[in-house]
Amino acid sequence: MGCTFMGYGHLVSGDMKAAIPCYEEAIRVSADPWYSQFPKLALCYAHIAHGEYQGLQETLESIISFSEERGAEYAGTPGKFMLGAVQVAQGQLGRGMKVIEEIADSWLQSGNRWRYTQTQLSSVEFMHSSPRGRGKGNSPPSSGMSASS
Repeated sequence: MGCTFMGYGHLVSGDMKAAIPCYEEAIRVSADPWYSQFPKLALCYAHIAHGEYQGLQETLESIISFSEERGAEYAGTPGKFMLGAVQVAQGQLGRGMKVIEEIADSWLQSGNRWRYTQTQLSSVEFMHSSPRGRGKGNSPPSSGMSASS
């Protein structure tokens, strides 16, 4: 558990490079498949915030599948949101934005205004940092959403 929280500390401070190995270690030492979903989710978020999308789709699909099979929506729903971001980054703009909008709507309908707001802010960041959304002179944004979102 300590590795995950060390990773959260780095993530909140904006140091994704330091957060990533913490989450990788947390996943490696986790004996509980349910618990391991959270550092996996945070690891994906750190990679996305760092502009690295390679290989994330498989991990996110695994989190989503685990969530659907075992009722871990707290990880699965943000996993779907991040999968949408990965799809946007991979040039699947319509597909990715549809997923992001569906998740945002579900959080708005459930009264989770904090997650809804973070989804909206992150959507702008993802669009700005995606290969199709980035214009000349625009750099990838800093992270605005915490891993526990």
